Amino acid sequence: MKKINIISEAIYKGQIKQVNQGSFVNLTNIVNDIFTCFGIPCCENKADFFIRKTYLLRGRKKPGPNWRSLNKLILDVYNCCANTTLCSSTQEQWWITTDVIRPKQTIETINFTNIIIKVLTCCELLDCCGPVVPPGPPYNFDITADWRLVGSGVTDQITFENWLTSIGATSIVVNYFNLTGNRLKADITVAGVVTLNLASKNVTLVEKIGGFNSSLKQIRLNNNQIVTFSPSIALPSSLTHLRLDSNQIVTFNPLVALPSGLLVILLNSNNIITFNPTIALPNSLTFLNLTNNNITTFNPTIALPSNLQTLNLDNNNIVTFNPSIALPNSVKYLYLINNQIITFNPTIALPTNLLELRLENNDIVTFNPSIILPTSLINLNLSSNQMTTAGFTSSEPWANAQTAFSSTCTTFFPGNPNLITGTNLETILLTKNCTIIP
Repeated sequence: MKKINIISEAIYKGQIKQVNQGSFVNLTNIVNDIFTCFGIPCCENKADFFIRKTYLLRGRKKPGPNWRSLNKLILDVYNCCANTTLCSSTQEQWWITTDVIRPKQTIETINFTNIIIKVLTCCELLDCCGPVVPPGPPYNFDITADWRLVGSGVTDQITFENWLTSIGATSIVVNYFNLTGNRLKADITVAGVVTLNLASKNVTLVEKIGGFNSSLKQIRLNNNQIVTFSPSIALPSSLTHLRLDSNQIVTFNPLVALPSGLLVILLNSNNIITFNPTIALPNSLTFLNLTNNNITTFNPTIALPSNLQTLNLDNNNIVTFNPSIALPNSVKYLYLINNQIITFNPTIALPTNLLELRLENNDIVTFNPSIILPTSLINLNLSSNQMTTAGFTSSEPWANAQTAFSSTCTTFFPGNPNLITGTNLETILLTKNCTIIP
């Protein structure tokens, strides 16, 4: 947001008792006056921020070239924070000079944009994350898409309700509806929908998906043009499956926690380079698909969900796999197929319940991790790498140190430059309860 540092020396920040009320006016009163024409209540005298009256004018005409509309400045800040497009609807405005003001005694230098945000917050018009009370009618559904492709074509409230009925809605209440261009905003209460399917509808922005009852289990937004997925309100709490595959997402970092019962997130076939959400994924999550992205290093700074079972990182650009936070012991399937791994040597133990470690189609020359692999492993796939006879020899220290697997572990080596057959590595692995597929 552009910072507005004008009139900084004419703003007083402090308690009301310290202000000579003949010289200052409460900025909250002015905000209230400006927002009255929009029907947006702003409580008076709530914020102790004051402006010198001598630098304010009110009238229909702009006083001169060095004066700026205070209405516009306040609305600019509000529109930026609340993602709205309110504009002044009255000719009469408050005006304030943009000249450098040098009163006899400098009172305090403070950023005007921050002052406005604090006043709007105190008036309960904004909080740090956006609008508390949106201007105009409230709404809980806000998606930008080509709505002509949805159902038989959504063009108005009736066709919107018809589409909801076609996907299983048993009851629909629409309190507010607005379709402007490709952006559809509505306030809805819907029961009966199990899957909200907006796949392949040219969706570009998802602001809000709310109003659905506990029937809703799946949201399908795959095969669209979403670059950033960060709804401003929580997704329905009943959600178990979220499909965002085949979009254009570069960074996956929702700023509102995902539903606590979510089981599956599909993020495959996007443009993700770094996977590092700042809010923890729900512990309910069992399946995370990140295949076909552009990830070079997988190293989230927040622990992955404690119930995660499948982590799929196939078809990325990973060179080194060495997360600094241990993968949860719940992980059973770790897929790293078709990356660019040369040396597989994580420094933190792999999950104790791991069943499959898939490393085929990489550039591994020597498989000699310094850690012992989980004895639960039943599938170790090193096919189609760059292991030669020398590489098999260099892998012997790991094999000698490896604890025998509790069940038969099938180890795959096809597609390497040389066969493992007849090597010492083969002999050692056979003593560790391995079945060798050469």
